[in-house]
Amino acid sequence: HETPGSSLSASRLETFFTCPYRYFLRYVAGLRPEPEQRRYALAAAEGGRLYHAILKRCFERLKRESLLPLDPENTDAVLGVLEEEAGGFMGWYGREVWAGHPAYWASLTPQVLARLKEYLLRELHAPTSEAVPERFEQAFRLELEGLLEGRIDRVDVSAGQKAVHLVDYKTGSRREHKADSWGGGRNLQLPIYLLWARHEFPDAQRITGAYEYIFAGKKIAFEPEPWDKTRATMA
Repeated sequence: HETPGSSLSASRLETFFTCPYRYFLRYVAGLRPEPEQRRYALAAAEGGRLYHAILKRCFERLKRESLLPLDPENTDAVLGVLEEEAGGFMGWYGREVWAGHPAYWASLTPQVLARLKEYLLRELHAPTSEAVPERFEQAFRLELEGLLEGRIDRVDVSAGQKAVHLVDYKTGSRREHKADSWGGGRNLQLPIYLLWARHEFPDAQRITGAYEYIFAGKKIAFEPEPWDKTRATMA
């Protein structure tokens, strides 16, 4: 049983629908895998947090320097911001957080920068969207037969808030998301984010979202449906 007044996140709900027993072990019994001593490798979860943090810093600075929306004519300036933000964050993380071998970290830094460059270059040359990156790591709370809360990687908003697009970054490839699929309750992040957006942007005429696979260059779209239909598909 959950503690009274406790909240749930989208990823936590996904764990329940994927494997209730795993959910019980982790969130009810409070069991955790023993931490691995990774001196020459970055754990998947840690890697995901690393890429998310750098993208947040990069887009926040691009916004401050009026480099949004992304424009191919500003490619050099955009990549320059990425290099500075990624280099600064990787340097700090390597000194203050990373407990593994320094040689591994030194070799990882250019790999991270190269992958993020590829991602931003794709974004720079993607079809123009009326929604512009506006909020990053957006915290939310949603009352929906219980309290749901979490953070949305990126919220793109058009002038007048008529169009809203939500982005969820993916750095792995373990789960295949399909367009407009709830996955029987296993793909709940964007559906929940879109419900929040309906409350946050009541005048929006179009609200969409996408899972963006940073490494693979894939974007899996998701558009909202009525919540009662959603619950029927998950029943």
